[in-house]
Amino acid sequence: MVSGTAWAPPHLGVADERLRLDAGYYVAVLPWLSTLQNRALVLAVGTLAVVVLLYGIIGSVRLRRGRIRASDHARAHCGVLLAVLALIVTWGAVLDPAEVIAGVHGPVDQAAISARIPGASVVAAVSIVTAVISLIWAWRDRPNLIAGGWAALVLSIGVGYFVVPGIVRASVGGEPESATILRQRAAFEPVAFGLTTIEERSPPPFSSGEAAISGLPVWDPLHVAAALNTPITGVALRPARSGEAATWLVAPTNARAPVRLAQETDTGLAVTTLPTADGTPAPLFGPGVTGPFIASPDTAAGARTRGIPISGAWRRFAIAWTIQDWGVLRAEVKDHALLWRRDVTERLEHLAPFATFATPMPVLRSGGLWWVSWGYVMHDAFPHTRALKWDGNDVRYLRAGLVGAVSVGTGETHVWLAPGHDSLTAAWARRFDPLIERSENLPPDLRAQLVYPTEAFNAVVAQLERTRSDSASSIWSRRPRAPVQVGAPGGGCQRAGGASEDDHRHTVAGRSGDD
Repeated sequence: MVSGTAWAPPHLGVADERLRLDAGYYVAVLPWLSTLQNRALVLAVGTLAVVVLLYGIIGSVRLRRGRIRASDHARAHCGVLLAVLALIVTWGAVLDPAEVIAGVHGPVDQAAISARIPGASVVAAVSIVTAVISLIWAWRDRPNLIAGGWAALVLSIGVGYFVVPGIVRASVGGEPESATILRQRAAFEPVAFGLTTIEERSPPPFSSGEAAISGLPVWDPLHVAAALNTPITGVALRPARSGEAATWLVAPTNARAPVRLAQETDTGLAVTTLPTADGTPAPLFGPGVTGPFIASPDTAAGARTRGIPISGAWRRFAIAWTIQDWGVLRAEVKDHALLWRRDVTERLEHLAPFATFATPMPVLRSGGLWWVSWGYVMHDAFPHTRALKWDGNDVRYLRAGLVGAVSVGTGETHVWLAPGHDSLTAAWARRFDPLIERSENLPPDLRAQLVYPTEAFNAVVAQLERTRSDSASSIWSRRPRAPVQVGAPGGGCQRAGGASEDDHRHTVAGRSGDD
């Protein structure tokens, strides 16, 4: 997938001061070039090892008195391969400054900028000289020359990439970072985590105190799920009109059941059954729904038309072999259809493999039940950016750029560009056109039910937390530890949380489509 955007990289509008490269180069072109260089290095080392081994078996290459002895043919062959290997090392050294700035080799600090980048220039020069020496050795037998050239190259790699940066990092470990690094970090980190359009102002006010109180749910998805004996994945806060009590949508996840609304009251939850246009179908598609399903003629027509028809001897045999269910070959399975990839996340990621989709939430669209999930586009390398933890991994770029939706009863699937999507996601979407639909085609009723994506919100709060801590001597902390969902003035839902510093409280709120 690394080559998907290499030929048409996104333009993120912020460039590194040292290399004069747009940030889009680091997330689109650089990974592709680095992958090519790594594959070429593995291929060259493997080929050289095999050739030396074969020549050694027949006695054309051997060590005598600590010196390499080779026949003319073997020396020419190995010398050319060594020259190619040295040039590939040169290629890696040329790419190394960009990799350092992108954080591929660790934190982008003063040691990396002032020591490793000049070290890469030294490695590039030595490797070019080594390539010339290798070609000379292929023509004339100079064993001391070839041994000395490659010893110098290995030494320069160790010293330039590891020893000198380590010494510099240890010597300046307690000193404040330079103004250049701080300035570059302040330019790139907001782009990496979606803080380019943040507005430092108070949240929109509610019309009255009663409306504000009713817009703040007393319950949360965990307790609603426990009270109604349903999985937490089937619980979502419904957008409420101004002044209405908080209402939760409770959807079936793995068995036939009605869609319910749970409205908060002074004494608990008032639960009502909500009729749907599709008549509460069996949840053929949903979070955690695995395994294939054979749809019979009495199954919902929409599900059958989106499945794979089980017809024809060869197709039935191929389906039976794929799902390892030989009952498909029976005559009574005629006019049935195969439904698979029924897990919502798996289905969406198969359609947009460059993104990672979060746990879906239930929504009502045109009277039918759907699952909706935010799709995150991430990268582990981004210029001058400190990493954040996401799903157990360190990421330096994280944006919620897609919205995916799957119908519970029919499997109809859509993936749209999210409102306010980033340039990297747009570049990927162009590669997957028309599978990825434009954000203007996102249905208004579905858009009104979107809640600001959780992981993107957490990344924003974490970035604000450490940015404010960088500019002040006090320590900031999150309160509460996890964001909460609240009603928005005038309807809709928003996600809120914050960080506190001493006696001051700062609140961060995100509302879908309005960031």
